[in-house]
Amino acid sequence: MDEAPPARAGRRRGWGPGFWLKFAVSAGLFAWIVWRTDLAPVLAALSETEPGWFALAFAAQILGASIIALRWRILLAAGGVRPGYPFLVVSTLSSLFVRQFMPSVIGGDALRAHDAWRVGASSGFALMSLFVDRLLGLLALAVFAFAALAVLGSTIPGLSGVLLPLSIGTAAALLILAGLLFGRRGGVPGWVPSALARMAGKVADALRVYRGAHGAFARAALCSLLLQVNVVTFYWMLSRALSLEVPYATFYAIIPLAIFVMMLPISINGIGLRETAFVFLLGVAGVAESDALAFAWLEFGLVLLVGAFGGLVYLFRPAPPTASPREPVPEAS
Repeated sequence: MDEAPPARAGRRRGWGPGFWLKFAVSAGLFAWIVWRTDLAPVLAALSETEPGWFALAFAAQILGASIIALRWRILLAAGGVRPGYPFLVVSTLSSLFVRQFMPSVIGGDALRAHDAWRVGASSGFALMSLFVDRLLGLLALAVFAFAALAVLGSTIPGLSGVLLPLSIGTAAALLILAGLLFGRRGGVPGWVPSALARMAGKVADALRVYRGAHGAFARAALCSLLLQVNVVTFYWMLSRALSLEVPYATFYAIIPLAIFVMMLPISINGIGLRETAFVFLLGVAGVAESDALAFAWLEFGLVLLVGAFGGLVYLFRPAPPTASPREPVPEAS
């Protein structure tokens, strides 16, 4: 290979001002939520967690990693890179461990990008495949949120007034970006401001391998929809583990925004943002503040447990398959 690999997951960057700003946001939000909440009912709710539902939620996380690996396989294959599916599953599970030590919820993608490079992807394509992977996931989240709010808005007015405009705007922006990336012609419309046009043009050029790849887009989009159903079901299972009486359909409205909030790069692994988001959103759905906080901490505990499982996978994972020469990608006509 004649290209440098993507940045390794374990590279140290130091504790600069950005880290301490994120630390301050996480600590401040966490302290504010804890200060205003009676912790006794929170701890009582956690102590009564139903193990059966908790185990099902854990299984849903493993299933989600398998779906992510399948979507990633489709996106890599569009560029002529075809590692085995088991290798991608192992890489995805391992990334769940690595992200525990990164300052954002997408930190594990550094390991996945490096693994893609090891099996034959160029460094640029390895990173771009993960960019599209995330884009399709966010698009599915926005679509689900919009559909759920359209149906549930009249029954839970607080959801509609707060979330509907944001969901519409997010879905529209993501759809436009997906159209630019996967459209057969490519390019940026003339009405887009020049600065944004240059930026979008660079991204579109880097992703030209996907231009006109409608079959790959359709299959990857289907995986994204299945994945988000699994994500929503995972959070519903956690609510059942705490015996919360929140309808399953309601989670399609509140979970997408909670995930968007936790992905904001202003905290350490979503700490503080997680608690604030769930206390507010579940509160709109009628859940007591103490129960919502218990829900947030149970989710975080399960994420750590899944990360520990990913650590075992990372420790014993086999060597990657031998990289085969990349197949040429035909230019779209």
